[in-house]
Amino acid sequence: YSVQLINQPPVKSLDELYGLAKEKKPKFDDFVRQIAEQNHGKAIIASIKSRERAEAKAHYKYKDGDVVIAWHRLTDLVRATIEFDDFHSMYECARKIIENATSMGVDVKEFNDRYQNPFQ
Repeated sequence: YSVQLINQPPVKSLDELYGLAKEKKPKFDDFVRQIAEQNHGKAIIASIKSRERAEAKAHYKYKDGDVVIAWHRLTDLVRATIEFDDFHSMYECARKIIENATSMGVDVKEFNDRYQNPFQ
């Protein structure tokens, strides 16, 4: 789970957020494929998170009182996985992403290591 407040630019609606997700997804997918290939990983590209799941998550985690939902706090509509054969390769790739994020046009907001810290 996320331990930091990571906000995207404010949006007025879930429709607006999905519009941004659809706009950003091709570039994100290309980045994931490229970094996976460069680091001997396998890119697993997911579809945009379902609207049903996004609404459920936002109502549970990001609802302010009975009315306002902070849709911009949904940060995982566009997602992917890079699969590796071993931990060393996985950590090496993560290190490269974090160290070179700015030059790759990526903004790393948070890194959760669920292997070494499974309950964080």
